[in-house]
Amino acid sequence: MNPKIEEARINFVLRTWERRQIPFYTPEECIKRALAKHKNVCVSWSGGKCSTAVLHMTLQLKPDIVVLNNDTGVEYPETRQYIKDMTAKWNINLHVSKPITTFWKLVKTHGFPQMRALGIDKKKRPSVPICCKRLKEDVVKGAYKRYMVDADLDGLRVAESRVRMIALAGYGQSYYTKGYKVWRYHPIILWNEKQLNEYYTQHNIPLNPLYLKGFERSGCMPCTAFKNWADNLSKANPKMYAYIMKRMGKPTMDEFLKSGKEMQQIVEEQFVRECDQQIGKDKKGTLLEFM
Repeated sequence: MNPKIEEARINFVLRTWERRQIPFYTPEECIKRALAKHKNVCVSWSGGKCSTAVLHMTLQLKPDIVVLNNDTGVEYPETRQYIKDMTAKWNINLHVSKPITTFWKLVKTHGFPQMRALGIDKKKRPSVPICCKRLKEDVVKGAYKRYMVDADLDGLRVAESRVRMIALAGYGQSYYTKGYKVWRYHPIILWNEKQLNEYYTQHNIPLNPLYLKGFERSGCMPCTAFKNWADNLSKANPKMYAYIMKRMGKPTMDEFLKSGKEMQQIVEEQFVRECDQQIGKDKKGTLLEFM
């Protein structure tokens, strides 16, 4: 992430909060407020860098806190193993939920997910892909109800996306969600990537292996709703990447490059033939023979 873009997004949110007199707190203060105000607080943990940092902070204050993880069925193998390893290492009170349908069934019916900026709902908000609703939101609602959660701590940061910047500038660091019927708290909402990395270094927190491979996110493996999905997936799982591109009716990068070379050869040969016609057949050989 470009540091200047991160700074601009964070400053936009800060200016909005100051203008609307919306209070905000340090990560530790935010967590303490949630624990003091609510009876059944949980941490939503995806195995990503941000939620892992918030989980680590919260465990220092409440070691037995309920930790909710949503396994969509299409998580990266590295993420699944990371969650397993960290659960044992930190003795996490982990509860895993799973959806009743699959990503591939939803793709068959609704197609692959698009970037949220490409769709707008009836209230003029960025639309949420159907797979996110069925594999994540519906599952999370069920988990909240099952564990009687009244407040959730997560790792959302406004610097990560323009959509989050706009939405959270209006909501604030904590707010009640009618759809989920819980309070949501974002302790590191104003952190940039540098602060996040420094926290990991300071506390010697192991990274999800995906980040060590150059990935910027650790969400659903076949997700096509973010900018660099093709680059990420082609590195992590070339077979799945090729399968998705085929389903979309698009060439893979290798196929595109191959077709590009073939087209270049056709153009060059056409050029040669035109040159031959200009040179004339009375001269020895043709241009094609000299190349």
